[in-house]
Amino acid sequence: MLTLCPECSQGVSDQALFCPHCGYPLKKSSSENKKHPKLPSRFGQISKINNPNLQKPYRVMISVKSATSNRSRTVPLKPVSYFKTYHEAFAALVEYNRNPDGYVNTYVTFEELYKSWLSRQADMSTSLRHRIQSAWNYSSGLYTYPVVSIKIKTLRSYIENCKAPLSIKPVMKQLYNQLFDFAIEDDIIDKNPARSFVLNKNIKKQINENKKIHIPFSDVEMTILWSNIHKNWVIDMILVQCYSGWRPTELCELKTENIDFKSGIMIGGMKTKAGKNRIVPIHDRILKIIQYYYDPNSSYLFTHKGKQISYDLYREHFLHVMEGLKFNINHKPHDGRVQFVTCAKKYDMNEYAIKYIVGHNISDLTERVYTRRSIEWLKNEIAKLP
Repeated sequence: MLTLCPECSQGVSDQALFCPHCGYPLKKSSSENKKHPKLPSRFGQISKINNPNLQKPYRVMISVKSATSNRSRTVPLKPVSYFKTYHEAFAALVEYNRNPDGYVNTYVTFEELYKSWLSRQADMSTSLRHRIQSAWNYSSGLYTYPVVSIKIKTLRSYIENCKAPLSIKPVMKQLYNQLFDFAIEDDIIDKNPARSFVLNKNIKKQINENKKIHIPFSDVEMTILWSNIHKNWVIDMILVQCYSGWRPTELCELKTENIDFKSGIMIGGMKTKAGKNRIVPIHDRILKIIQYYYDPNSSYLFTHKGKQISYDLYREHFLHVMEGLKFNINHKPHDGRVQFVTCAKKYDMNEYAIKYIVGHNISDLTERVYTRRSIEWLKNEIAKLP
């Protein structure tokens, strides 16, 4: 015989222990020791913890979908997971099933948020992706935190006290800004805690103090580099940089398909409008290095163990090479670019040729807009370097 559920007013058998539509308990068992009926699929779980010291032994678990996939996982009901009686636990589970959306976002972890955000960043440049990955690697202490539980003081303290290099800490702050903006868009949180504070002034001060002036390589150092050609991939990349003016990241991202031996040029660049897709002539002195590393089956000219070289990897090996060769300890990965510009001016390379090659903005309207420079002109100018 059918009767109406007092909770949802749906038809239900008068023999049912609970409503199959809303889960409302219709009949109470004679005692707590009586076996309880099996709960509907995806309704949740109630289990009794066999511990005599527990005043509330009944634990409620619910099933929530992952933020990054369609898979589900079982987690404790929040904010209260344990109850004194089975019926109290069941009532809480019924309440949860009335509005499960209000609970799901409680279980999205910081790592799940990052993966979901990253999957939607298809247009991110390779160099930026490397920097973001570095910042994320230093954020491991926050991976398992529920997003809704991360507060302003948590983020500020973590950035200030983690062991990340000073140069990475601003990147971490920028990453957190974007992650929590994304969390707001996905209705996980209402306010962005990362945008509610600024980096400690001491961190910014230390970053500025640690910025050292770039210096060119001395004649002795250049001789040593040439005497070690092909002995270390970093040394070869430095030499190419010294005769082309590429930024370190641009050199790491230089694609094989953009090496044109017939025309004697390389095409690459990034960062600014003037720097993107610029033409750089291949100087005769580095032609053999480029030919040595050129592999038509590889996407990038320079690789390490078959993979693209990131700036962080290049910087790490660069510093090892400087130490091994006993060079000036103040050398930085950009110094090959400084060497190119310094040498170019020393040997009277045309000012605009230098700017075209290194990708600097040309303020002169006539030169920038109305003057057309040929590849041969650029090649003749770069050939002035000895």
